[in-house]
Amino acid sequence: MRIYPKVRSWSDQKKILGFAGYKAGMTHIQIKDNNPHSHTRNETVAHAVTVVECPPLKVYSVRFYETTPYGKKVLSEIHAPTFEKELQRKIPLP
Repeated sequence: MRIYPKVRSWSDQKKILGFAGYKAGMTHIQIKDNNPHSHTRNETVAHAVTVVECPPLKVYSVRFYETTPYGKKVLSEIHAPTFEKELQRKIPLP
């Protein structure tokens, strides 16, 4: 049994889509609305925000993809120069 979730599908967005973190709570922030087309422009407005607590994350590798007619294909991958010893318990290291 795993104590961490498994991602079953990813979106096609070009940004970071997931990382390890736990919802610690919620709060609100107050910001000045500088959108010139907004009804509340130049006023202070409140927005709800989620606080996420994240453990220390270490980069294992960076992967580059290219889009082909058959879907995305791995173009290249760069591994970190050094690895932590505890990482070897989870995955086979190159």
